[in-house]
Amino acid sequence: MMEWRQDTSSDCSGHLGFCIKYPVEKLQRHDTEFGFDTHISLFVYNKAGHFLRLDTEKFRLPSKYPPGHATVLDVDPRSTDDESDVDVHFSEATLCAKWTGFRHHENITLEFGIGSSTQTDDVIPFSVIENDPFTCINSSKLLPGVKYHALLRASCSGGQTMSASNGVTILTQKYVNNFLKVYVGENCQLLPHAEKTLSTDLNGDTIFNLTKPLRIGHVYNIYVRDNISVGLEEDMGNLTLVQSQTFGYYYKFVPFVHWPIVKTIYPSNLFQSDMIDVVRCPSQHYISVAKQSAESFWLFTEGKRFPVYFKVGIMKEDMNNSGSLHDFVLSSNITHLKIPIPQDAKPGLSYRMAIQTCSRTYCLEPVLSENFTLLFSDPAGHISVADIDYLEGSNCFTVDLQWEAFTSESPVMFYQWSLSEDARGRKPVTLWTTLVKRSRHQYQVCTDHALVQYWSLLN
Repeated sequence: MMEWRQDTSSDCSGHLGFCIKYPVEKLQRHDTEFGFDTHISLFVYNKAGHFLRLDTEKFRLPSKYPPGHATVLDVDPRSTDDESDVDVHFSEATLCAKWTGFRHHENITLEFGIGSSTQTDDVIPFSVIENDPFTCINSSKLLPGVKYHALLRASCSGGQTMSASNGVTILTQKYVNNFLKVYVGENCQLLPHAEKTLSTDLNGDTIFNLTKPLRIGHVYNIYVRDNISVGLEEDMGNLTLVQSQTFGYYYKFVPFVHWPIVKTIYPSNLFQSDMIDVVRCPSQHYISVAKQSAESFWLFTEGKRFPVYFKVGIMKEDMNNSGSLHDFVLSSNITHLKIPIPQDAKPGLSYRMAIQTCSRTYCLEPVLSENFTLLFSDPAGHISVADIDYLEGSNCFTVDLQWEAFTSESPVMFYQWSLSEDARGRKPVTLWTTLVKRSRHQYQVCTDHALVQYWSLLN
């Protein structure tokens, strides 16, 4: 109980009649924030000792403290009954939040805003909302692929309190279609690089010196840095250029020999072997069924990672994009997977990798890779004509080979032929020679071997 005496208190100037002025801070020391009812009892005495007691109506003291902090949850607009916090959802330009807290005995004023951080409402400014622990907002300012925080500010006579969610990202089907890229095979840039050294020839060109042989017929990628151009010696029968891409400085080739000649041209001050990478990179268009699985990797081209799950599978390329979609649920830090080849897969048909982006409750439509074909067998064919004629007065022979195009589930890129003393090529007489897209070849062979029986071999 607090006491006020007229004879020891200052006058309330500016008021008609008598008034009482007492510091609220002193009264608040006796209120433990339970919001107890308070009233004032006024005793009026005369000189004869008579008195009158007057009591005011009950009232509550203004709060000494701001509202308590709240726990703010980001809510999926499609599952507003769910009490769990979400880090991503798929509802365009919409953000919803629930909260608990802001406990206080006074009526509080609530304001809702959205920020790019937990500190400021720089996306959507604060505006007053109903005092209800749930709200949603729809705005064209909410863009896909950006993390936003729901901000709540509670105010009372004791001050303001702001609380924020841990953030949510909106992903739309259009955004995922535009930025999620799905590839067949492995991410080649992450595979082991071919061991190499560099040297300079008489013309000043930089030559690749591979310390280990490449695999003939396999696909390789060359990744180079800025200001570097690569010359591939196709005319020497070393390799064939499959694809080049100046953006990103990327070249794809298939070697015909174990030690192909590859030249680079770039300023001498950039002569560093770590600026050029040679990587064996499996074909993305043809996959052998013998492997029993096909690999896929995927990424967002903006370099972002989102807290989503993925469903990964193989779909048959037809009017309905039918086929199996394997229901693998993966965490967001996995962006590659080996996928079993469906048992009902057939040769000659086109298939695509399919990646669905999922939250805990539902998934977007799948994003598809480019089509690929499953290979069930090796190329097959035979030599129709194989003549070997001795040249008089020399140790040379004229070889005449003719064949029909080999049958294959994928295009035949090149042929290689050789002469051997046995049908299995265990006693070679000549080196393997590369032929590109021909059906006949004449060649002169000179050897010190005695002519026994030579076999014409064609790969």
